[in-house]
Amino acid sequence: MLPMEVLKKTNCSKGFISGIVRDGSFDGVAHYDQELRGVIHVLYLAPINRTFVEIMADNYKEQLTQIFSGANISEQQIDEVINIVLEQQGSVGPELLLEEMINLLVVSGDSTLANNHDNNEEGAVGITVNDNGVGNLPNTDASRDKDPIDVWEHLKQMLPNADPNYLRNQARVLVNRPPGELAQFIENAIEKNDYPTMQDYLMTQELLEEFDLYIAKFNVTAYLKEVATPLETYLDPKRKALLSDESDPDDIEFALNFLQNHFLYQRRKEIEKVFLHFDRNLLKTCNKLKTWPKAFRHPRQAGKWKECKNTELLKEISFFKHEKAIRQFIKQKDEKYKHALEEARRHGLLQTCACCYDDELIPEECHFCKKGCTFCKNCVKTGAEYVIGREETRFPCLAECSSEFDYSTLQMVLDSKTLEGVWHRKQIEEITNADIDGLETCPFCYYRMIPNEGDKVFKCQNVDCMVESCRQCRHKSHIPLRCNEIEFDEDVRMRTFIENKMTESLLRHCWKCSKQFYKDSGCNKMTCHCGAKMCYICGAAINDYSHFGAGGCPLWTENLQELHLNRVMEGARAAKDELGITVDPDLLKFDPTRNVERDVI
Repeated sequence: MLPMEVLKKTNCSKGFISGIVRDGSFDGVAHYDQELRGVIHVLYLAPINRTFVEIMADNYKEQLTQIFSGANISEQQIDEVINIVLEQQGSVGPELLLEEMINLLVVSGDSTLANNHDNNEEGAVGITVNDNGVGNLPNTDASRDKDPIDVWEHLKQMLPNADPNYLRNQARVLVNRPPGELAQFIENAIEKNDYPTMQDYLMTQELLEEFDLYIAKFNVTAYLKEVATPLETYLDPKRKALLSDESDPDDIEFALNFLQNHFLYQRRKEIEKVFLHFDRNLLKTCNKLKTWPKAFRHPRQAGKWKECKNTELLKEISFFKHEKAIRQFIKQKDEKYKHALEEARRHGLLQTCACCYDDELIPEECHFCKKGCTFCKNCVKTGAEYVIGREETRFPCLAECSSEFDYSTLQMVLDSKTLEGVWHRKQIEEITNADIDGLETCPFCYYRMIPNEGDKVFKCQNVDCMVESCRQCRHKSHIPLRCNEIEFDEDVRMRTFIENKMTESLLRHCWKCSKQFYKDSGCNKMTCHCGAKMCYICGAAINDYSHFGAGGCPLWTENLQELHLNRVMEGARAAKDELGITVDPDLLKFDPTRNVERDVI
């Protein structure tokens, strides 16, 4: 309950003060200023928060004790680190708090934190983040047997296709573990191959860059390179909504999260109702909410941004947030173009595109081949995209000319990602033409390099591939298994083809209803459920027993298993002949007939 003497010093009414003291609550008093609400929060809720912190501390202590079991980390060090981090926690989430505690304990060594109170040495430091988004592991004292940076570098060398952030976190823990655990971790990672990959890391980085481009660090010029005509695209009344009931739930959640973070003066439930009313049409929802009066005097606290992998959704959100700046930029650009066009007309500087024959090109719009043929940007871009689609690296002139476009021209008309692919393909072509000994190509992309002698695995460095492949069989790496111990797609197709033929040879078909069957006992005169009668040996339709006996099929089969085995093996031989395995037995890695012969005979 709030101290009465504190409340009396405020300008609150007696009724309000009495209500607070009586109920221990200040719900429904939004008309009082923010300063008073802060006073009430500190005086009234502080004891509750202290209890919650104590619960958090116990939880963190349990986790940290388990993580550092066996390491030379005392209980006192763990308690001190928890207190340090929780005192400075701010609004950081629990996962980041735990990570910071691990950082401090890793760096603290044997007793750095415990002894820092008694000397003037520098205390434990956290982890900094470099431009690539990868945390730099802090250096440790010279007295330490192992350095987390050394462990991290060793892990990256042994697992080059692994996410560096994942390896960094593992290094922090393994540095204080017995030496055998590091080797065991590497062995398990190589065998199971279930760790986050470098490709996952690069995709995450790409998503972060897109988020920065469209949300966190918006730039109109960069945006218009990705969305050439935003006004026509997003203001078209016939444009179909990006989200629907069939959309990814994460995209819908992100859109709703954006709306609730942007319209902080509206109630969350009301925002969600409007969003559903417009069938999750984001722009219509935004335009409607803009016209609503404020529901609160003070804004709600914004929530944390969620992750979004939908680039188109980010583009649409960015357009809404920065529509005014986009309109102004386009208007200024159009005015500059009109002025430049008038000047070019006045001075006779207009040019004609040699492809589409647009005769009002201002000098700034002209692009040239090496011999000086003039083209507009759209024609050069369309022609370049056609060449790229054919996986070629020479970009010929679009007119009746033997010349071509150089890469400086392509740089002005193509986006950076497309141009990067062109550069890679050109470099590979030049390396191939150089006829370098030992040059190998990744089986899954165009990347080429000279692997180290003795390496059994080709480790592709193409950021769009990053596949590790076996240099002998050219399939994905299967270490520690040998090539002949792995069944690949073509091996599976061969094996299943033979198995299916073996099954077909075993089963009999009713001549009337085509029902499949086989028997495990009884005579060879078979009667189907449909009433049809047939011989089990030859499959002929019969009426009575006259088919069996002298000159015909036997009525009884003494060894039914041998009969079935012969049929199955006959089907297998026919399948092998069809696949060419009879001529070249090495084509079949796993022969399904081996177990059949062993089990039956």
